[in-house]
Amino acid sequence: MRAGLAALAVFAVLRLANIYGDPRPWSIQKDAAFTVLSFINITKTPPSLLFVLITIGPGLLFLRWFDASTPRFLRAALTIGRVPMFYFLAHVLIIHLIATFAAVVRYGSAAIASSSPTLDKYPMTQPADWPASLPVVYATWVLALLLLYPLCSWYAKYKATHPSPWLSYL
Repeated sequence: MRAGLAALAVFAVLRLANIYGDPRPWSIQKDAAFTVLSFINITKTPPSLLFVLITIGPGLLFLRWFDASTPRFLRAALTIGRVPMFYFLAHVLIIHLIATFAAVVRYGSAAIASSSPTLDKYPMTQPADWPASLPVVYATWVLALLLLYPLCSWYAKYKATHPSPWLSYL
């Protein structure tokens, strides 16, 4: 908690000084809300010290808050967090399967989801009407999570009951 508060304090001091840490200085705006937005509007790329402080500081505070007791709504995330590499590898497979299914439904063939005529468009060359709307992207994300959660839960239990050193990597 002290590290999180210290990061936010250092951020506030450096940002108030307006002389170091970000190429765009903050300024007083037409009202308080916009002034606060100007103050926290930090350049992400390349990451500056201010960007690191304003992202890591609150992150450390949230970790401290959630470390005391995991809220009910975050227990599913805790399950996935116990098997991060397994989740990562499985999500790549699931997302590709969803994209292949979408290609078959929309175009009658899975070829579009697994082929590209040139390397600069690898792994697939998207047709002009391929990009989905944001609600469809969110629905796909939720579908992937729902499909992966039982797998992650099973693997977390398996990992806990089978103490093999190689399981710690997956």
